[in-house]
Amino acid sequence: MDALRRTRIEPWELDLIRSIASRYSNQVDPDDLAGELSAFLLRFKGKDVKMADRKAYLTKSLLRRADRITNAWKRRRDRDISLDSLVSEEGGDIRLADLLSAEDADTAVLDGLLSMYEQLPREQRRLWDLLIEECGDTAKVARRLGRPRTSVDYHIQKLRRLLGGGDRGR
Repeated sequence: MDALRRTRIEPWELDLIRSIASRYSNQVDPDDLAGELSAFLLRFKGKDVKMADRKAYLTKSLLRRADRITNAWKRRRDRDISLDSLVSEEGGDIRLADLLSAEDADTAVLDGLLSMYEQLPREQRRLWDLLIEECGDTAKVARRLGRPRTSVDYHIQKLRRLLGGGDRGR
């Protein structure tokens, strides 16, 4: 019975999730946010936490989680570049999509990246893969690696030096 209670979302919890998701409807898709919050709630219910006022604690936890999720989605959205945006080239402005579709530039860049990737040590390749999977979020990469964030930042700088990029932005 106790295991069933931990894996079942109560109606009041579902209403709470919906109301929190609707608060953020002008920033993100409320259905996506509700799905993320539901998954968080199930993980939360799996833990055995004792508290005086469960509803207040859960509300605050879900609001914090919603803030983190929407901020991450906004950062990701701000980093996106439209393929219709114009890029200055020698002959004038050109659409980014046209520039990327140029076969010779595409192949040269991809071949260069692939050869650099293959020359990296195994740990650096793992870091590269995780950075891509987590959209550059070093906190998530640190959690997945089980290392402190400062250690991950150090290894990112090391990766930049190995790739010849120096310490851009740091």
